[in-house]
Amino acid sequence: MRPPPGRFVIEHSLPGRLRLRLPREVDLERLTDDWKARAGVTSVSASPVTGGVLIHFDPGQIDARSLVDVLASRSLRAEPADPVPRSGTLAEAIVTTTTALDAKVKRATRGMGLGTLLPMGLLGWAASEVARGRARPLAWTSAIWYAHGILREYNREAAREPPPSSTPDL
Repeated sequence: MRPPPGRFVIEHSLPGRLRLRLPREVDLERLTDDWKARAGVTSVSASPVTGGVLIHFDPGQIDARSLVDVLASRSLRAEPADPVPRSGTLAEAIVTTTTALDAKVKRATRGMGLGTLLPMGLLGWAASEVARGRARPLAWTSAIWYAHGILREYNREAAREPPPSSTPDL
């Protein structure tokens, strides 16, 4: 997903390699030519569709900061990259990933998150199955709704739980 206008994202920066995500208004062709003209840059590849740019360079001749400064000179500001889930448990990784996905969906749909779109999509699919006369019991759809109900109730209970006290209850 492209960053908003006036911003860019450093996807990753390694010695000799820099990956960026740029907004739509940037002239990628001109920008890649500027980077290619710099001493130490070995290759630049850009995708006009995604706004992704990959720059390979010789760290002995130029550093990533100098390459990023080219964007700053065009009045673009860095935006933090989406966090990579680094959780201790599978459940934490799922929650972190789903929360990040929900935030992206809300930005793209101007406020409608997965909590709204997923049930609407399933309801639309179910209505189309009934309309086509293909309605029949599907165990996997029941399992999805059952899991959704369990997770919804689990999250409600977790939100109601008071924080653990530092003194034991007597």
